Amino acid sequence: MGPQRYQYPYNKSLMLKRIEDLKAPWHTVDKGDDEFDFVTVFIGFLWDLVQRRVSLPEEKRLKYLTRIDTFLHDYKSSRCQLKIMEKIHGYLCHCSFVY
Repeated sequence: MGPQRYQYPYNKSLMLKRIEDLKAPWHTVDKGDDEFDFVTVFIGFLWDLVQRRVSLPEEKRLKYLTRIDTFLHDYKSSRCQLKIMEKIHGYLCHCSFVY
């Protein structure tokens, strides 16, 4: 038995029209947002609509984890520059933000 297919009374162009006032980005085909899918990466997050779950894609999660581990190791007993702290803050904000 294959995956269950769903049909809806709307399509991508209708949905884009409905959300255009939100100014939410919807990337072009080259960014992977060409069609609706139940599990997809959109605005930097992995969206699983069936499970109602949003997370970081594994590659990005590991990249951010490495950056934060490196930061904690490098500045365990010393101060860091503001610019470095701002970068770490930006990663953490992105990880905790769901549009």
